[in-house]
Amino acid sequence: MTAAGGFTPLATTGTGAENAWIAAGGAAALAGGAGLVLANRRRRTSAGG
Repeated sequence: MTAAGGFTPLATTGTGAENAWIAAGGAAALAGGAGLVLANRRRRTSAGG
């Protein structure tokens, strides 16, 4: 609030649309890595290691 009683606009904050794509890519990479770890563990278990 200004001295005259008016309001000044606030700065723009928060996420943009491009951040959703970055987050989706990170989630996909994390899921892919977890899948590879699980597949590797199953392969080792079935091979007797």
